[in-house]
Amino acid sequence: MEFGKILSRVHDLDKLLISVADYAKKLVNVDRCSVFVYDEKTHELFTKVAHGVDEIRIPADQGIVGLTAKTKEIQVINDPYDDVRFSTEVDKRTGYVTKNILAIPLLDSNENIVGVFQAINKLEGVFTLVEIDMLILVATQASGAIEKALLFAKIIETQEKIITKLAIATGYNDDGIQNHPKRVGLYSELIAKTVGLDKKTSKLLLSSAPMHDTGKVGVPEYIIKKKDKLTNEELALLKNHTTIGYNLLYDKDDELLKIAAIIAKEHHEKYDGSGYPDGLKGEEISVYARITAIADVFDSLTARASNKQSWDVDTSLSFLTHMKGRHFDPVLVDAFMEKKDEITEIFSKYNYE
Repeated sequence: MEFGKILSRVHDLDKLLISVADYAKKLVNVDRCSVFVYDEKTHELFTKVAHGVDEIRIPADQGIVGLTAKTKEIQVINDPYDDVRFSTEVDKRTGYVTKNILAIPLLDSNENIVGVFQAINKLEGVFTLVEIDMLILVATQASGAIEKALLFAKIIETQEKIITKLAIATGYNDDGIQNHPKRVGLYSELIAKTVGLDKKTSKLLLSSAPMHDTGKVGVPEYIIKKKDKLTNEELALLKNHTTIGYNLLYDKDDELLKIAAIIAKEHHEKYDGSGYPDGLKGEEISVYARITAIADVFDSLTARASNKQSWDVDTSLSFLTHMKGRHFDPVLVDAFMEKKDEITEIFSKYNYE
């Protein structure tokens, strides 16, 4: 019951795995616990939770963990180095010495393997039947929670792919900047992390910032592609993409779409109140939009669009500094300036042609 309460409060897969491992470690008094998750794409078992070591990935048919996954049977190994089924590869790689192992399969509601729970090196004695029974109960509860977390992660991954494709599609009319949405998302996430926004918010920005120009689907193509100066009427139609984007994206029941809608509407607002569509000023502008505005302008300056000459990173950063307090939030610009190495890495990694 106590463990069930812990699981009910955790939905993120990484946090869930940590909770399972930490609880089981104390429950049966072992040196290390790990929860291996089965990766169908690579046919590997991986864990981000192995006390004292970094992520481990092994073939799904290797070692005691692989045997547990293959047979879906509990394995209790008291002399692993004398057991031909035990693979010493992980010990060699990590410098650890495994003395005994309890491995329990994690099965989903259809009895398919989702992973393996493993407890290593009992601090006193060997694993008792009572301890094995307790870990079976823990594993049974954990299996359901992990299955739900994996399903949720898959839904989020699919949602992000759809969003990315939508963002790219809205940029096809903008010659030469098809990768613009992706870079804006990466720059926005970078700023969010630098100013101390939490991991969830940073990830939301990574996914929502690329949709800032979604409203351009409602702007005539000739206006977007026009190389000469726009007329007042054409400029008004172009500016209307902020409102169009908001109306297309807003969904009161979906946090990601709500943030994306706000960004779409406010990313052309300016810190001094001279932007559009509502002339918002300072912190009246959502922090999401203030961050995206910096990422959007920086990428537009550095991208090699067919109708303009691009600037280099240093010149573009100097422009952002020059516009602090006018176009951009000074604190956010300073945060962006701190990450020149990361900015350059993104700039170099993703195609600007």
